[in-house]
Amino acid sequence: MPKPKTIQLRLKSQAQILSAFVSAFRRTLITHKPAPSDHERLAEIEEGAMRIWAHNVCLYFDDDVVLRLKDFVADLQVLDPTTPFIPELKDSYVINIREGQIRLSAASLEALMGRYILPSAGSPLKDARLSISGDRMILRAKARKFGLDVPITMECEVSVGPEGMIELLPQRLAVSEVGIGGMIKLFNLELDRLLEIPPDAPLRVSGNQITIDPAGIFPSPKAIGRPTAVRIERGELVLAYSGPAPAEAAPLLDPQAPNYMVCMGHDLLVGKMMMHDAHFQIVNQDPASHLDFSLDHYRSQLAAGSSSLHAGDQLLVRLPNLGPSTRGGTGPI
Repeated sequence: MPKPKTIQLRLKSQAQILSAFVSAFRRTLITHKPAPSDHERLAEIEEGAMRIWAHNVCLYFDDDVVLRLKDFVADLQVLDPTTPFIPELKDSYVINIREGQIRLSAASLEALMGRYILPSAGSPLKDARLSISGDRMILRAKARKFGLDVPITMECEVSVGPEGMIELLPQRLAVSEVGIGGMIKLFNLELDRLLEIPPDAPLRVSGNQITIDPAGIFPSPKAIGRPTAVRIERGELVLAYSGPAPAEAAPLLDPQAPNYMVCMGHDLLVGKMMMHDAHFQIVNQDPASHLDFSLDHYRSQLAAGSSSLHAGDQLLVRLPNLGPSTRGGTGPI
């Protein structure tokens, strides 16, 4: 039988651990039953799914790939419904987009291009640099051809094609800063002759047109869904999604919050704390033009933030935005 002193030490240690959790998160995330008002909404969400509403949210896939979400609604589907949603396990769930906007800056597009799109397409280009000017995307890179690294520059218009594919149509194509219009006749040289792309890549080239499958350009977690419109607006690429019927309004705990992310549905696991049939809203801790949420750094955000439990075991979470040391180089300030 353990000695009384040993039992006291164990109890003291357990109390210290509990106190640390309460200090970091203010209230435990453990709940067991949804509020009665949530029953109808939860019944509409598929097993293993968590519905997400996001408005003015900068979602950090990693430190350099940032998606600005506006009036965005999606279902986050855990691949194994018997397990809870754990945000940092990016390969364990997918995001089924229902409606809203995803906005990408040139810096985020360049990071996507260099880290994910081009490697999955066999790295046909190197030293790729991407910028946006007016209503065009400008890509500067080097293509390996004739045993040489051939510098190319493309100015492309963007549009949405059949089945929601993103189409880039070069309006100006140059090799070594010399217009290639005449060279196409002389050498029968087109973009698809410069770039060798595997057939299963998310990027395809036909003649001088580039087609990109938007479902294949994002790193994990994979985003499923194709846009109904694509445009360039205020220096960003905008992917707009719409469904057959408008999504229901977000069940807000703080209706006055200008920026928010609301989640409802599947179980959530953060560290050792489980929230069953989750319903929580994330808002800014301090006034800001947007809300940051990082899949890599959200625990640090939680530790620096606060939370309060509402009636019906609903949680309101207040997070600080990311500082420059954790935000990387592509997110807004």
